[in-house]
Amino acid sequence: YLFYSENIELLSGTPEQPFLKNVPMKKLLVGETVVLKNVFFETNKYDLKDESRVELMKLHSFMQNNPAVSIEISGHTDNVGNDNDNQILSENRAQAIYNFLIENGIEADRLSYKGYGETQPIDTNDTEEGRANNRRSEFKVKEITKYHWTDAKSQEEMYGLGIEGAYLGEAVVVFNGYYDEKL
Repeated sequence: YLFYSENIELLSGTPEQPFLKNVPMKKLLVGETVVLKNVFFETNKYDLKDESRVELMKLHSFMQNNPAVSIEISGHTDNVGNDNDNQILSENRAQAIYNFLIENGIEADRLSYKGYGETQPIDTNDTEEGRANNRRSEFKVKEITKYHWTDAKSQEEMYGLGIEGAYLGEAVVVFNGYYDEKL
């Protein structure tokens, strides 16, 4: 499953009446997108704010735990300002996240980034709330490698261990002819 990202202000709730939130689970499938709601930048800048680190480390952990997954990181803006400036800003913000992941050990060949400027709004640009929703960073699952060899230095070593392979698309692993539903 993909991880869930939300920015929640806890303004109410007590130990007797805790805050409850239903979290939808999205299957890990090619084409699925996650908005990174806790990645922050200053207005018209692309330097990551310190409070973004927790969310970025969550993404980093997701990538480490799913070595067969490749993603595209995308930046988006609202429609305020110059179209060209928004395009450049969105690209630079996506690249900042990309650079963070690479600097923290995620392989560059599993990552790509793209800025979409104001071309893919998810809300109206007629209200401040809508514009805030449109100013976002997200990632999309681009590929899940069909066969992924793990816990060995090479595919040949896997064969030497008698492990035929792991098909991630159906989450079925074949070990010496036995099927295991867990991956």
